[in-house]
Amino acid sequence: MFPKRLLALTLFAALAVMPACVLRAQWVRTSVTVSNNPVYCFAVRDSFLFVGTGDGIFRSTDTGTNWTKNNNGLQSPDYIHDLMFNGSTLYSASDGGGVAHSTDNGANWTGGSNGSSEVYAVTIVGTHLFAGQIGSGAGIDVSTDNGIVWNESWSPFDSGLSNGWVYDFAVSGSNIFAGTFDGGAFLSTDTGASWNAVDSGLTPENGGYVIYALLASNTNTSSPILFAGTSGGVFLSTNNGSNWTAVNNGFRPNTDVRSLTLVGTNLFAGTESGTVFLSTNNGTNWINVSAGLEGTAVNALAVVDSNLFAGTESDGIYRRPLSEMIGQSDVVEVPANKQEISIYPNPFSQFTQITFTSQTAGYAEVSIVNMLGVEVARLFSGKLGAGEHSYLWGNPTGLPDGVYECLVRMNGHIETLPMLLMKN
Repeated sequence: MFPKRLLALTLFAALAVMPACVLRAQWVRTSVTVSNNPVYCFAVRDSFLFVGTGDGIFRSTDTGTNWTKNNNGLQSPDYIHDLMFNGSTLYSASDGGGVAHSTDNGANWTGGSNGSSEVYAVTIVGTHLFAGQIGSGAGIDVSTDNGIVWNESWSPFDSGLSNGWVYDFAVSGSNIFAGTFDGGAFLSTDTGASWNAVDSGLTPENGGYVIYALLASNTNTSSPILFAGTSGGVFLSTNNGSNWTAVNNGFRPNTDVRSLTLVGTNLFAGTESGTVFLSTNNGTNWINVSAGLEGTAVNALAVVDSNLFAGTESDGIYRRPLSEMIGQSDVVEVPANKQEISIYPNPFSQFTQITFTSQTAGYAEVSIVNMLGVEVARLFSGKLGAGEHSYLWGNPTGLPDGVYECLVRMNGHIETLPMLLMKN
């Protein structure tokens, strides 16, 4: 019999050198229960998957195979544009019923009134609940009593905008980012007491882009890598939105990007044309992973277990295993500013030392991801100077033997190296 350890080493060596192949698999449509309504958003907690639609909220406990409607208590169960968990509390935002919340996994809802009640986005920081609004009450409202009393946090008219509809939020540390219809992005560092425009490079001369989606890649720090999905493609910022750069290699010009989600270092983007794209290098290069999708406008993306879900405008919900998309050879790593990773020992059983040398100073993240790109350990995040840096990873309790990747992200560039854990 082939020795187990020799077999594992052979597999590891093969993974380290073999080119990834493009798999001929496709997206699969889930239950048709919500197919007659546009899908706007997802929320995931434990075994529960929630979806916001033009006909209220639906819930699945079997990875999207079956769905049940969960609208009990909603003042206006139409056009649910955002869903968000804060602990065990699920918040919903609709453009007919304001912000409501549920503490029993969507079985019952309370609240649902603030300002114009036309709410597209919701987020929470500490005890501050924020609602991004459209229509005549456009702007941002804030509540500190879980939605009973609302006060104005930001008005687009104070910033000289004609409408300033707020479509999405992103939170990282104490920073709150808001994306608007045609006014660019705004940042608050004082829990909504004040907001400042952060849109250099994001607003073309002939008018602002619509910012449909905002995403912060490292939400536990004050210096996130930010992504914006806009009517002009995807934009990247590494300095809290002070400057933005288009990262659209692989998109058609002015691609309308409606949704974004991040799986480890794998960034997915859903577009108005009904396509999904994947990038593994912060949007520098993209590949189309849309085979089998038939609906128009991918309004929402979410990860459940090892599957990526896509919510469309006209054809319900689709599902595809992440393993069919991640690792394709079309995605090219950026060679600039190589970090030159080394890992010793590798393979390892208990501890291994990760060393890399950076040519320049900047913000860095050092993490370990599994073969699906899901982060299993964060070794460092923060500012680093130029030179050699070393981190110890050991005693990975609860992780199975197998191949992992060490990932070093610095100054917008990324480098990975496979590593083999063999405890037995």
